[in-house]
Amino acid sequence: MAKRKAAKKTRAPKATKAAVKTRVEEVIELLLEGRTRSFIIRYGAENWQLAARQVDQYIHEATEEIGEVTKNTAEKTISLLTSSLWSLYRNNKVWHPATARAALMDIAKLHGLDRIDINLHVDRPLKDVSDNELSAIISGSAGGNGGSYGG
Repeated sequence: MAKRKAAKKTRAPKATKAAVKTRVEEVIELLLEGRTRSFIIRYGAENWQLAARQVDQYIHEATEEIGEVTKNTAEKTISLLTSSLWSLYRNNKVWHPATARAALMDIAKLHGLDRIDINLHVDRPLKDVSDNELSAIISGSAGGNGGSYGG
């Protein structure tokens, strides 16, 4: 009996850059709609005749793009909030020091500075320490009871 040659599989033509971009954008929309990986893979197989591996690549690219947009949006939001809080501080530092101080605290929180540990050596509750005395303790000029920064 004669051997038959295996039929050579022909590959589908490679997608253009524009087609890839469109597909990734569609995957972004599906992810933002809350669709699962299995749904997106099925969608890719039905609409683009792709294997799961290629659709996974599109999911990866889409996830990276979503992450970049989210990061940029968060950075812009923090920048706008910081600017507004600085304005609030400048407008209130003379006549409304409590409001100005709250604005500074909010700026510190936005930038993660509220997570720094400061160990103060005072012999009474911190709420009983005045702002001037607290400033002196932190700067280290309060008669040996200076503050130290912890890790």
